[in-house]
Amino acid sequence: MTNVFRRAGLLLACLLLGGALSVALGQDANWDLRNYHLYNAWALLTGRWGLDMYAAGIQTYFNPLLDIPYYHAAFIHLVDRPRVVAFLMGLPFGLLAFATASIARSAVQDLPLRSPRPLLLAFCAAIFGLSGAATVSQLGTTFNEIQVAALVLLGVMCLLRALSGEADARGRGLGFVLLGGLLFGLAAGAKLTAAVYAPAAVLGLFWARRGWRAGLVRGVAFSAAWSAGFALTYGWWGLFLYRQTGNPVFPFFESFFRSGMVPPVSAREMRFMPETTLEVLFYPFHWMDDSTLTVADVAFKDPRFAVAYGALILAGLGLLATRLRGRADAVRPRVLLTARLRFLLIFCGSAFLVWMGLFSILRYLVPVEALLGVLLLIAVAVPLARATGRPASGTGMVLLLVGAGVVSAAVTRYPEWGRLEHAPPTAELANVNLPPHSLVLAWAPPQAYAMPFIERANPGTRFLGVTGELVSARGYGLWTQWTARLRAHHGPVFIMLIDDELHWPEVLGELGFSLPREHCQKFSSRVSGELKLCPLVREGAAPG
Repeated sequence: MTNVFRRAGLLLACLLLGGALSVALGQDANWDLRNYHLYNAWALLTGRWGLDMYAAGIQTYFNPLLDIPYYHAAFIHLVDRPRVVAFLMGLPFGLLAFATASIARSAVQDLPLRSPRPLLLAFCAAIFGLSGAATVSQLGTTFNEIQVAALVLLGVMCLLRALSGEADARGRGLGFVLLGGLLFGLAAGAKLTAAVYAPAAVLGLFWARRGWRAGLVRGVAFSAAWSAGFALTYGWWGLFLYRQTGNPVFPFFESFFRSGMVPPVSAREMRFMPETTLEVLFYPFHWMDDSTLTVADVAFKDPRFAVAYGALILAGLGLLATRLRGRADAVRPRVLLTARLRFLLIFCGSAFLVWMGLFSILRYLVPVEALLGVLLLIAVAVPLARATGRPASGTGMVLLLVGAGVVSAAVTRYPEWGRLEHAPPTAELANVNLPPHSLVLAWAPPQAYAMPFIERANPGTRFLGVTGELVSARGYGLWTQWTARLRAHHGPVFIMLIDDELHWPEVLGELGFSLPREHCQKFSSRVSGELKLCPLVREGAAPG
């Protein structure tokens, strides 16, 4: 019972910390929020799918489940309480911190240490990872990476429990595997990018202990539970997308599903993939230089991955040298990696490789980043104990983490995705007056943030989005359906522009409109910036 109260106290402290840090960082105003996070939740909950089309561009088709809490808080219930909204948005970081600290405590218990100082070591390891560029920069934001990372690491907590001797003794091992798989599946269904962590977990479960039959059972149980969790958070949306487009994960895997909505090419972002063998082998070291954009579309600098990655490389070389010298037999059994430590190494290494092969986008790597302090501990303590034949110093490990953390903090430049000073209302837009039954063409993102406010002031207004992906889909279902919506509208048509910039001007002529730029009205909000609405003139040519 005492242990339960301690965990509850730690959880409460982490939640309060997450909320406080979110408030301190300021109000979220990132590009994705201006584009689709507010709009998608609004569209789902107010039935806009039958009225608008492609309003937020290709991101219109992303699962809006995780956007619903922010929509209710910022747009409905807490409009005049921006700090309360920020505090609530920071709570998922509290869950992430709780899971990270718990995982660190489990790792410390298994490490070959003398005077291990488990609480202090776990705290230092957790702080090292949680202070990383991907995690801190997304704290309290609508990117939703913190939310799914919290689910993933809560799942890792369960899997570590499953691999503990205590769980085996009580016959609870498989139950913890099922719970862990469920949490991983919930995360992947809520945001598809989190699916990369499932194969890493399966590999970890299979190789953490000897005995392929037991590993196979754990892997199958995890996969079954993962499928159930994925179905809970994504099944409904996948079915909806299939009915709308013919592809349950639209716009992804279009070359497989062949919905005919867009060209059958990959929709993955490929800009940040490593290009050379040296980059593949040493990619984290490139993140110590903020002069080029490597794994983010804004500048940043963070040595934490390089520190942990370098330590693991040196540890591997050191262990190889020790084994070649024939000293491994002299090391006591307790110095060997436990099942839980092996799982953490395999999980993080495999997840990193899958991430690098599919995305190489820093924002998606929060679960691994949060565990960098744990990986650093393993990389130093285990080889040191093997080399000396006695446990490593717990005090020395504390000093190592503190030193690495201080140096990293001094060097780090966090990505700036967009933050504002807190000021009510949390979500707002200057009033816009449109004629009844107007249609607005949102010409180039990000503009969808403005749409709920425009429609609130002008009921009946509809929205169609225009992006480069739409323009390149001429001859496909997306373009055909979009132009049919435009052709069926007989009321006033407006174009919404950012910074008065008209992309793809030839498309406007193809659609049968001209832009005289008269009678335009400018409007703005703290989040969206300045936008302009201009009436379009029909030239008589039928669109499409």
